[in-house]
Amino acid sequence: MWLRDGVDVYISPNCDVHFVFLATRKRIRLKVCTSLIDSLEWFSGSSCVAELNKKYQEIRPTKADDSASSFLDFAHYLYQKGILVEKDWMAKYLPAEKISRFLRQLNFFLDVEGSAASAVRVFQKIQSTRIALVGVGAVGSWILKELLQIGFQNFVLIDPKVLSSTDVSRNAFLDLSRFDAAPLIAFTAPKETAYGTETDG
Repeated sequence: MWLRDGVDVYISPNCDVHFVFLATRKRIRLKVCTSLIDSLEWFSGSSCVAELNKKYQEIRPTKADDSASSFLDFAHYLYQKGILVEKDWMAKYLPAEKISRFLRQLNFFLDVEGSAASAVRVFQKIQSTRIALVGVGAVGSWILKELLQIGFQNFVLIDPKVLSSTDVSRNAFLDLSRFDAAPLIAFTAPKETAYGTETDG
């Protein structure tokens, strides 16, 4: 387990720990003992939770209110909230090229969903959804660009307008070599675009 990227940790003098999710600005505040606060730096992905628990049991102060299961409870809580994840959680579900392209989006979905499996399910649903967009001009082309960046990849684009030089500043995908090209009737974004979309049908 490791304390994942995209979550900042702030510790106040009165033992409050604030976890701030950078993508969503969600915040979680916990009041925990100092030994648990100290254990946060152990979650680097180099040791399993059982090994870390053994280490914690060896060094923790013996206190009546510090139960033997407190470290495991703490680690389990952080895992449920998406603060701790398996070190290579994305690689378990997705190929490397998709991880590098959509890393920010995957971390955002993890913030929202709270678990790696749910975050990947949302991303896969986005990837398999087909969207029809009527009008790919000054507004539609920029909407398309945003959808591509989120991870949508299956489109039916419909626009009867002939492109001209006046569209250069308005169209997000204008190819200057295709001025006065035939109208776009139906088009599925090709695999070789800058955003890695794939042809579907």
